[in-house]
Amino acid sequence: MGLMDDEAAYRMLRPQDTTTFLQKTFSKERQIPHGEKETEDGNIVLKEVDRRNFESMVEALERADFSAAEIDELLQLLGGLLHLSNVSFTRGKDDSLQLQDPTAEDALDRAASLLGLEGKGLEEVLKCRRIVLKGDVLCTRRNEQQSSSVCCSLIKFIYSRLFDHIVQRLNESAARHVQGQQHAKQQNDRDNLKSIGSKQFSSNARGRSSPHAFTPHYTK
Repeated sequence: MGLMDDEAAYRMLRPQDTTTFLQKTFSKERQIPHGEKETEDGNIVLKEVDRRNFESMVEALERADFSAAEIDELLQLLGGLLHLSNVSFTRGKDDSLQLQDPTAEDALDRAASLLGLEGKGLEEVLKCRRIVLKGDVLCTRRNEQQSSSVCCSLIKFIYSRLFDHIVQRLNESAARHVQGQQHAKQQNDRDNLKSIGSKQFSSNARGRSSPHAFTPHYTK
C-alpha cells in the first residue's frame, strides 16, 4: 500500500478530530439526524448493518494476519476509548472535581478495565496535575475544562498510536502478499520453462528413435 511513505494518503485516513470520530463511530447511543425519528423497524435495519460492518471489519483484520487475540485486544482498546469519552466531572462542595453521575463512574471503571489501567489512578490523572519539583510531587487541581481537555488528549494519543500500529501491520501484510504473488509468478514461469523444455526433449527423442530418422536416401 505504501501508506507510511505516502503522507497525503496517510493523512486522508487519519481523522482530524479523533474524539468526534470515536464518539460518532463507537457511540453506544446512535445520533439521529435532526428532524428524523428512529422507528423500531429502522433500528433493526441499522443494527443489522452494524453487525455486517463489524463482521467485515473483523474479516479484514484476519486477512491482514491479525490473530484472534490481537483483534480482541484492538476491540478492547477501542471500547476503552469509547467509555473514556463518556467520563465527565463536575465541581463538588469542596471545590474539587468529582464524577458527574453514576453513568460517569461506570464509564470510568469500564475504561480503566479495558485499557488495562487502575481506576483510581486514571481518575486522579483526570482530576489533578502532578508537578515534580526537586524530588517533591506537587498536585494541583484541574477545573472541568482542563479535565475534559486531558481526557480528549489521552483519547487522541492512544487512538493515534493504535492507528499507526494498524496501518503498519496493513503495510507489512500487503508487502508479504505482493512478495507471495511475485514468488508464485516466478515459480510458475520456471515450471512453464521446465514443461516446455521437457516437451521439446521428448519431441527430439521421438524424432531420433523414428525408423525413418536415419534411413539413407539415394538419388539415381
